Amino acid sequence: RNPKPEELALARCLKMSGDNCPESEEVVRRAAENLQSMKEMSKTRLKCLTVHNKGCTSFSNNPETSPMARSRAKPPSQPNDIPKKFATCALVGNGPGLKEVENGAMIDDHDAVFRFNALSVARANAPFTGTKTTFRTFNKKRIMTLGRMKFQPTSKEYWLSWNYGAISLLSKLKSMNKEIYVHSPELIKYMVNSYFAVRKDMTRLGLGKFGCPTNLNSGVHAIFMALQM
Repeated sequence: RNPKPEELALARCLKMSGDNCPESEEVVRRAAENLQSMKEMSKTRLKCLTVHNKGCTSFSNNPETSPMARSRAKPPSQPNDIPKKFATCALVGNGPGLKEVENGAMIDDHDAVFRFNALSVARANAPFTGTKTTFRTFNKKRIMTLGRMKFQPTSKEYWLSWNYGAISLLSKLKSMNKEIYVHSPELIKYMVNSYFAVRKDMTRLGLGKFGCPTNLNSGVHAIFMALQM
């Protein structure tokens, strides 16, 4: 169907960068919330965010990276799922823009802070990066080098892997951090289905052509996991 006026306003805003959106925040937010993909995501609640021993032991049928997993590889055993109840969260990227504005205190003020790969939160960078980390999502490449880096978690930091091709490497990392988890197939299916639903809406709004990814990056995985918290 043809985009509504509010949806066209959303499209114009998404084409802008930073704070340059010319449209009303209320109009844009309402248009985004009313997209079919957003409605489906908001009403979906998952039982299992990670593979663990309390009713969520299966790690088969991951539509994204199951073919990459070694047949005998198993995720690290965990008694429970990761924590899920947070009022606010911050997803902190690794780009150079992170050190342009002193947002560290604002980042640390959130209930949960998501970070990616081996970004350091050294005290020297604290005014910009903050120091709090609740969840850290790794891609396969970083997991393969993590042991050699001797990277250490902050206190009570959950490490997450979405690429099942890295499962065979995770048990070796438990000496560095016991809180290592693998995204559940249920979460991956939700993420893949939601991602393509959003792409469908974006295409309808005239926001360009999209290629077909072999997998999604760690930031996308973290965003969809955060939506379930």
